[in-house]
Amino acid sequence: MKRVLLFVIGLLFLSGCDLQQPLNDDDIVFIGSWSSDEFYLEIGANGYGFCQKRNRYPIEGRVNITRNKIKFRGEGGKKDFDIDADPFIDQGDVMMILDGEYFYLH
Repeated sequence: MKRVLLFVIGLLFLSGCDLQQPLNDDDIVFIGSWSSDEFYLEIGANGYGFCQKRNRYPIEGRVNITRNKIKFRGEGGKKDFDIDADPFIDQGDVMMILDGEYFYLH
């Protein structure tokens, strides 16, 4: 009976972890480690991400990118950014603008 219960709990845990979906081909330009004066972001091709505002707890989990938003969901809460400018190159630096703030690719 214990084994069956542990199996069911394990199955539920694994199915809950399967919330990640790879980013769409159009969104691969957002992959990488980004920082601004206020935030540090990591966006992975597998749909996993990390968002941390300075001196706050991080949000670690699913990243969803739509045509005008980047959404972080997971442990620590949620955070949405409006995409003001997709990643672009300026004087040799790769950057993007989210919520009016410049983010630089590392």
